[in-house]
Amino acid sequence: MKHPQGDLPHYLQIKAQLQSRITSGALKAGDKLPSERELCAAFATTRITIRESLAQLEASGAIYRADRRGWFVTPARLWLDPTQNTNFHRLCQEQGRQARTALLAAEHT
Repeated sequence: MKHPQGDLPHYLQIKAQLQSRITSGALKAGDKLPSERELCAAFATTRITIRESLAQLEASGAIYRADRRGWFVTPARLWLDPTQNTNFHRLCQEQGRQARTALLAAEHT
C-alpha cells in the first residue's frame, strides 16, 4: 500500500525528491549535489535528516560520496554480457565510455 507523502518520514520524502531529480535528468551522472548545508536550507530541516536521506540514496547506489568533495550522482554501470567475448575497451566504447589504463606503481628490479 502506498502512503501519501505526508505519512512518510521527512528523510524519506527528501530521498524521494532527490531520487526523482536524478531520474528526471535534472541531476545527471557525475553531477555534484548541493552541500549538506544548502540541502538543509532548501528542505528546511536538520543536517541529521539530510545525512539520513543521503545515506539511503548511497545505499541504493544512486549517489556516492567523495571525501572532502561532497556527494555526486553515480554514473550508470557498465553492462556486460558474459556470453559475448569482447575487448574491455570496445565494451566501454559501445556504451559511450572511454576506458583508460593507468600505471599505479612501478618498481625497478
